[in-house]
Amino acid sequence: MASIESTSTTPAPLNRFTAILGYALPPATLSAWGMVMIHTWVTGRTKMLLHPLFQPLIAIAGILLLLLAVAHLCYFIPRPTRHGWLQWLILLLPLFFAAGTAPKTFSEQLIAARGIQSTSTALNTGALDEEAERKLLQTLSEADPSKPLPMDVVDLISISGVPAAAQKLQGRVLHLRGQYYGVGKSEFKILRLVMYCCAADTTPMGIKVHGDIPADLKNMDWIELDGPVRFVQTLGQIQAEVDAQSVQKVPTPANPYAY
Repeated sequence: MASIESTSTTPAPLNRFTAILGYALPPATLSAWGMVMIHTWVTGRTKMLLHPLFQPLIAIAGILLLLLAVAHLCYFIPRPTRHGWLQWLILLLPLFFAAGTAPKTFSEQLIAARGIQSTSTALNTGALDEEAERKLLQTLSEADPSKPLPMDVVDLISISGVPAAAQKLQGRVLHLRGQYYGVGKSEFKILRLVMYCCAADTTPMGIKVHGDIPADLKNMDWIELDGPVRFVQTLGQIQAEVDAQSVQKVPTPANPYAY
């Protein structure tokens, strides 16, 4: 019986093109992901995604991916495969999509979906020990009562869980900075986004504010305000509220998160 020789129906130039893609696309994909990670770290975009403790890992991962790309170019021996390059090309698609659509901060809709927490128990920081509480009370006592006391929104929420500190702070004029979120005609919340690990576990923490609202404000704008604080009990929880004496819009900071 005569032997039948199999012949390839794929043109030689196309075979060469496929071979080149199969050899070049894997390191190109690894390099693209590595460069994006390094660029994200260098430009500070990791501040929007990760707690500072984990941000250097992005740069390390990017460098490792670049090293893998170099190793692939130096040591990989290509083997003839059909459409093997497609799997690497597919890996590039989510990279381009994410780079073009990733938001820079939380949207108003996401804040509404997650809800704004206002109690110290939502911070998951635990109770202060005796020494920490003593230092807190001393710091509050030494502050000049004739000037607005600068305070972070998250710190004020934390203080609401320390009765002695809340009593000492009752009626003091504070200077707060955070993001505006309207909840009524003459009522809004000043909030901060608290990141524990990464953007996925970020929790909006806010304080209710009473007072006149500037007409040019829209949700998620950054504001500064001055006003006396009072602590009220709501559903068994002590919460801070502020009666705003002045509210003004301010530029967005480089890092919108609290840790």
